[in-house]
Amino acid sequence: MERHAFYARLNPGHEDAYVEAHHNMPRDLVAAYRKAGISNLVIFRDGELLLLYLECEELAAAMASLDKNPMEVQWQKLISPMLEGGDFRKLTGIFELP
Repeated sequence: MERHAFYARLNPGHEDAYVEAHHNMPRDLVAAYRKAGISNLVIFRDGELLLLYLECEELAAAMASLDKNPMEVQWQKLISPMLEGGDFRKLTGIFELP
């Protein structure tokens, strides 16, 4: 299982729209994420800073699958203008509470 983080910054004025979009994420898109191999995805917010944490079998394969999905293409058209920067970084675990 791979663990990745995506760091980004919300563009000013998009805070409410970003939260609202994720509260209303289409169920079919959620299913597509799972089908692509993403087993866990959590977004944390600290003011304008965002941290997306995800677990998947293989990030490159998951992204390749989602890039072909019309729902994901539309989703990214909606979300991308709300964000500045951002890239995925593979995380190395150091400690987990036993």
